[in-house]
Amino acid sequence: IRSKSDYLVGAQAALTDKLSVRFDGQFNPDFNERNRLSTGVRWEPKRLASVSAWYRYHRDPRQIRDQDYEVKPEDDQGREQVTLAGQWPLNNQWYALGRYDYSLKESRSTQSILGLEYKGNCCWSARVVLQRYAVARQEANTAVFFQLELSGLGGIGSDPMSLVRERVVGYQDINTPIPEKTVFERYQ
Repeated sequence: IRSKSDYLVGAQAALTDKLSVRFDGQFNPDFNERNRLSTGVRWEPKRLASVSAWYRYHRDPRQIRDQDYEVKPEDDQGREQVTLAGQWPLNNQWYALGRYDYSLKESRSTQSILGLEYKGNCCWSARVVLQRYAVARQEANTAVFFQLELSGLGGIGSDPMSLVRERVVGYQDINTPIPEKTVFERYQ
């Protein structure tokens, strides 16, 4: 029987204008165990350019509920993974983006996203995004998205943008106008 609830800890710091770190954790004080942990670093040297690296650990939920539960290695539902993600301008019109998730427990990739975007002169942009993701221990699916976006009119083709915005940490839309800088831009 647990006598205390878990401790939740979180901290985020902007070390410089371009470099930030984050740490989140959930700890069980009764058994001195970590139940969840997430830590990462993000470097954003300029607009439309970012690189991040993350480590995530989630203990098997059955062990969180019952400390004495014995988990067999082949039945472990916990996760431990490393993620690399980023967006980078190749020149004034071409941009690369991607994410790679690697499971330390399973010793394999669980998700890969690779994309290329082209920003036309004034009124259009195009992108292609490839996603490969694990659906079972030995199986993976692959999806390819193509999109032509016309400014003010919308896009033609499958929309990869919700996937990209959700999964590529620090991603910025290449069609968003450049905001004016203020001395208070780091404050929210």
